[in-house]
Amino acid sequence: MQWREVDGYDWYVLETPETGPYLSLVLGYGLVHEPVEEFGTLQLAAGMLQTELSRPVETGFGRASVPEVSVTVGSDTTTIGMRGDVATLSAAWQRLADVLAGRQTVDISDPVDVRISAAPRDITTRFGLTSLTLAASQVVQPQAAGDPFMLLGHLNPAAGQVRAVMCTNTEQLISNAFAAPTGGLAGVERSRYRADARPGGMEFRAGYPLISVMVPSSADGAAAVRVLAQQTVQHIHDVTRRDLGIEVSLVSVGPDTLATLMVVDAILHGQQRSQIQQLIVSKPIPDHRIADAVEFEVDNRPLSRILARRVHGLDDEFASLDATHQAVAQARATMRFYTDPFSHLPAGYEPIDQALPAADGPKFKRKAGRDHLVIGTGVIEHRYAGGHGAVTVDVVDVHNLALVIEDPSDAVVLIDDQYRTVDVIFDVYRKQNQLRELITQRTQGVPRITAGDLIPTAQVRRQVGKSRMLKWAVGLAPVAIIMFAVLMSWAEGLREVGEPAPEHMDPPQARQDEPERAAEQVKTAAGETATLANWSRVTVDVAEFEPGEDSEFAAFTGVHLVADIEYCAAEDEDFVDPELFSMTHGEPSQFAHDVEDVEDPLQPRELEAGQCATGQLGYFVMGDEATNMQVSYSYDYPGRVTWVVEDISSGS
Repeated sequence: MQWREVDGYDWYVLETPETGPYLSLVLGYGLVHEPVEEFGTLQLAAGMLQTELSRPVETGFGRASVPEVSVTVGSDTTTIGMRGDVATLSAAWQRLADVLAGRQTVDISDPVDVRISAAPRDITTRFGLTSLTLAASQVVQPQAAGDPFMLLGHLNPAAGQVRAVMCTNTEQLISNAFAAPTGGLAGVERSRYRADARPGGMEFRAGYPLISVMVPSSADGAAAVRVLAQQTVQHIHDVTRRDLGIEVSLVSVGPDTLATLMVVDAILHGQQRSQIQQLIVSKPIPDHRIADAVEFEVDNRPLSRILARRVHGLDDEFASLDATHQAVAQARATMRFYTDPFSHLPAGYEPIDQALPAADGPKFKRKAGRDHLVIGTGVIEHRYAGGHGAVTVDVVDVHNLALVIEDPSDAVVLIDDQYRTVDVIFDVYRKQNQLRELITQRTQGVPRITAGDLIPTAQVRRQVGKSRMLKWAVGLAPVAIIMFAVLMSWAEGLREVGEPAPEHMDPPQARQDEPERAAEQVKTAAGETATLANWSRVTVDVAEFEPGEDSEFAAFTGVHLVADIEYCAAEDEDFVDPELFSMTHGEPSQFAHDVEDVEDPLQPRELEAGQCATGQLGYFVMGDEATNMQVSYSYDYPGRVTWVVEDISSGS
């Protein structure tokens, strides 16, 4: 194997005749180089090349042949690889040169698929917001906002705007199909690692990733990651007493590589996750492991890394003990931890999220429910009901907005440079025209792309529509409330002395002498009634029930539970939302599985003063973990009511 310079290009010549003729072009342009507002253009251009180069080529009079072609788009490179006989590859290589030079037309085709295994927030807060972030999200589909034909010209090695290296295992295929480059890109490609990137924690729902680190894009960096993976496997065994595998995802960005370590066979929760992450940072790494990793990298030098380093202006070097020790130190200094709601960071680390000041500006309420937006001059805030009863607050930094994604269904997603996001569905808010105007003002000059199906707009609008129908029908409600009050008044003489009167007869809203109450955290027993800060009353009781044969968890060992809920409003335009309720169990605490198989599901609805809503929520607790159970209702932060489940009765 050797490097040669031919007509201004670096060629890497392999000695692998047993594999058949091979030819490739590696371009130093990948997703991280593509501006975010042009997301999808590179994938489309690659798809066009894939289709065009896979067509039959003439190899002689009356003869044609089809090469095997692969065009791949990576985080920091684009690679065109070909296999076939010498005549076929020579013709296909010339066609590639003609297409990139604009001498041959090419048709629009489907974009190539990419798969980036890393957290978008991790990528963005380390390397900035580019098309690499959107590709990693696997949510935004390529829209090709840029011109793919212009991009193909930009990628032409002869134009001298993008670094290129070529590789073959056949001397006859070294040719001058490409004109000599008109300019040169000297030196090493700069690092894109952000100066404000810092180690710490990133909270997600529990998943497979454990940690991520940044190492050099080199053999030493690969050795450092190998050592960390081996150490992590050992720590997992020490904590869980199980031999669980580890997978490593490598995302290269020029001279730097982001490595994410993930568990393969199980998801580690809470305390176990915390213990393993603490061991990773506190336990020293034995010298023999570093030596073994260096030896492995010296004996195994992947072709892809050799070519990628060359195309980014980096020398190809063998791994060494000193450089690998430095790479391990760099990994430790840049380490981030994937935490879940029930785990905690190792000592000395903090979340990477930078706190923003509270939003101060016009407030826009949903037409139904308690969700609202605050459009400040420096911060935009969206407060809404999240999953498992949590009140979620999304914020973006107006001064550092990086992208606006426009959804054709009349919605936008705002993303700042820390990958914080806020979504806005305009027509579900009151004063939507004023809201549109303010969003336009705050996002002036911010890059924009268009992408659909990012926000469940139809689902949100159905909820709003349902609430509107309830509001239109509320004229019938006072009759029912009056009848109920009269009946209870008639029955009052039958109550025993000291028995409290029903709350529906005297809604606290009507008591003019009651002081305002702040939202707080309250704990009571299942079956009891709790009073919220707005004087609304909520009662929760829990019983065991038998699921239907088609129930999601019917075949599993465990306990099916139903929470019977009654919510009575004390003020107009109150709203009961099933998403604000959750059940937890075990030690450490974890969420029960949601079950839809209940007779009378609690529905989201708007209530007037004195109205009550009743319904059920179903849960499933796996195995014999039905301990420390409690149902929580979260409302205006930090308000939370918790019903402790001590005795479970048998339900239907």
